[in-house]
Amino acid sequence: MKILVALDDSPYSERVLESLTRRKFAASTQLKLLTVIEPLPEEVDHKITQTHQINEGRKNAARKLLEKSREALANKLPDRNVHFEIREGDPREQIIDCASEWNASLILIGAHGHGLCPTHHLSDHVGSVSRDVASNANCSVEVVRVR
Repeated sequence: MKILVALDDSPYSERVLESLTRRKFAASTQLKLLTVIEPLPEEVDHKITQTHQINEGRKNAARKLLEKSREALANKLPDRNVHFEIREGDPREQIIDCASEWNASLILIGAHGHGLCPTHHLSDHVGSVSRDVASNANCSVEVVRVR
């Protein structure tokens, strides 16, 4: 089994990691942590001359987040080899693409709860990114939300 864990710097991602550490996995289960850096809005991108420095700072922050998350998982799941990847672009697309390219069996993602999806009968505790990933991924998706 291959589990893709989509993370950002929110408390919702912390819940995803907590959920992951409470599970039992087959020895062959592989884990990959993914974070996606969204592009700066075009109006901001054109007004800031230090765009490159800002983007490098964002990449460094993403790397630190994933390294910290991998270390936390290594402490709780010492027999797991956890990989991570940073992508840039729309989180919806990048999460789905990464899962497809890696041939993931499951995507774990947190819910920010900003959206409402009455057509799919998902509660307002499921955000638009997690809703779109759940609706469009080629594998199972588990949305972990804060109660």
